[in-house]
Amino acid sequence: MAGSSRSQKIKVDVIWDFEGGWVHDKSTREALKQRIEASLKLVNDRYFVENITAVGPSYGEKARALAPLIGQTNIVPLHISEDNVRCGTEGCDNLAAFIPGKNDDELIMRTTDRADVLAMIKMYACVLSREKNILVITGDQDFLAPIVALTQFPTFTNVMVARSGATPSRRLCGKRTWIFEDMIMPGGCLPLRGGSIL
Repeated sequence: MAGSSRSQKIKVDVIWDFEGGWVHDKSTREALKQRIEASLKLVNDRYFVENITAVGPSYGEKARALAPLIGQTNIVPLHISEDNVRCGTEGCDNLAAFIPGKNDDELIMRTTDRADVLAMIKMYACVLSREKNILVITGDQDFLAPIVALTQFPTFTNVMVARSGATPSRRLCGKRTWIFEDMIMPGGCLPLRGGSIL
């Protein structure tokens, strides 16, 4: 009996903030599940990835690049509602301060913020549904507080992080931490040494 439980696979829920951790190479995007799994298996050969939840807007260059993969790969979209990002557009009824040269990219900033909120909700939903192994892919420091909270959660949730080099933050760490760009190289890689929460 002990042998069968030892060989039982362990699911890792993957939450990918694709705006904060983009994959530029098309062939790598197509094989993203396998690339991530290769790195996870170097830590524990029982880890497996069922789906990758891609959190972000349903429009824009990155969303268009992901669209052909939906239904063809293990990437499952979690899109931001259009209603949540109109504040940054011309003619929006909601007031948003516009400071030329300071927040000209208000729409992008607000879109990313909404993606962060959705990804964090997904993280907590995984915990509540008893998924105890979560990999968060992001380059956004906004995730630091909820990751710390989940890591210290009394149910011993295993939150791992693959942080993107696009906006690296040394403090953005989980119980195990990878550099995302290294994690998805062929053959995978081990997590950073000492990559734990400070």
